[in-house]
Amino acid sequence: MGNWKRKEHIQNCMINRVKVVSIIGSYRNANSYSRRSAIYFGNALNHYGECINEILLPNELQINNCIGCCRCFSNGKCSLTDDMNIVISKMMASDIVIFSVPVYFHQISGYMKTLIDRLAFLSHIMYFLGKIGVVIINTDNNGSAEAEHYLKEVQEYLGFSCKSCFTVYTNNLSEEAHRSIIKHEVINLVYELHDGTFASELQHQFYKLQMNSMKNRPNQNNEKIMWQNLFSNKDEVGCAIKYKMSDSLKEWIHNSFTIFEKDQLF
Repeated sequence: MGNWKRKEHIQNCMINRVKVVSIIGSYRNANSYSRRSAIYFGNALNHYGECINEILLPNELQINNCIGCCRCFSNGKCSLTDDMNIVISKMMASDIVIFSVPVYFHQISGYMKTLIDRLAFLSHIMYFLGKIGVVIINTDNNGSAEAEHYLKEVQEYLGFSCKSCFTVYTNNLSEEAHRSIIKHEVINLVYELHDGTFASELQHQFYKLQMNSMKNRPNQNNEKIMWQNLFSNKDEVGCAIKYKMSDSLKEWIHNSFTIFEKDQLF
């Protein structure tokens, strides 16, 4: 293979790889179970097709509190100047987005809540339709149910197909056991993705509600313009998801189940 052909082949492989970004909700960094869970999840995904994994840590980002000015709803852009646009851009450029967070007093961490508050305006247009969502709750003992329910709903309103939502109980958890739990959850994800049902009942209802709302808005309304640009007026959420899903992700989902079936033979 000539040098230019080899370079082209490498570039095509990079383009076709599924992109995974993990949003970590803990400031403990290297000592964080939330970070380790996300890393193990990304590594396990690679068994079913090569992925590009990126970790976003709170210590490396400046995310300020929402001030409630509501400018994001009127013009589609936050009035604050910090790293939130970087986070949104990385999420939008990815195929799979992982929220991995600790439990603080039966809920997610304050940092993660701050980040979600800053994403809220994008829920009106289900901005991340066509992307797979994963929720990992990390806790010593309790409080996981509330956090799981909240983050799963958040992802669904934002448009993610949240096909994996689970808790890692970290009390006396060895690295081997930790990796085994994550590996099992990735297997479940591959199986869930194969059935082709990417929208939840909540998303079916919310999409219809928002679509009807958009029809009744003036043409110059910012959210209506963004909605039309995103989904080309698709009448059903399932059609919108398939319209927005990347070819790389579609191919990965198909190939991953082939590998899953082969694994079951041994």
